[in-house]
Amino acid sequence: MLASHPDDIADDDWIEDYLTIQRVEAAALWFHGGIGPVTVPAAAAKLAKPGWSVSITLARINNRWRIIEVGNVYP
Repeated sequence: MLASHPDDIADDDWIEDYLTIQRVEAAALWFHGGIGPVTVPAAAAKLAKPGWSVSITLARINNRWRIIEVGNVYP
């Protein structure tokens, strides 16, 4: 079940921060701090590199991290 409003998501299931990419796979990213997998389009995963910093908002819904918003990506 998807939450209808961000306030309905528990604080532990909401991340709004600059995160560093730790690992990249064909269509998923993992961030430092044990955050992941985060499903992304294959084209985005192909561009992403470990060590890059991403301004991102994530929500864990139904035990899966989902991208809510992406800002800047810093190589």
